[in-house]
Amino acid sequence: MDQQDRLRTQVGIAEKFDIRFPQAAEDQYDQDQEWCEVRLDGEYRRLRFHDYHELYAIPGLYEQIFYEELKCDSPRTVCELLSEYLEASDRDPGT
Repeated sequence: MDQQDRLRTQVGIAEKFDIRFPQAAEDQYDQDQEWCEVRLDGEYRRLRFHDYHELYAIPGLYEQIFYEELKCDSPRTVCELLSEYLEASDRDPGT
């Protein structure tokens, strides 16, 4: 069982969502227009990536889309950049 599966079990999410993404085409969509389709209650529903209130309303969906499927790593990247900035400015990151 990998880390994502353990997390799913801890928060009570048994199965992964059935998610479809549009065909990849460079510059096809503006950032605010990016979307995927998620099978919910037997039907596919189109959700835009920036409709956070809809994504967060379905436990585990945001995490599966962005961390598992799209391999986004923004939190780690931002923490690394902040740590580098603090070190360069001689500030203690622990305070």
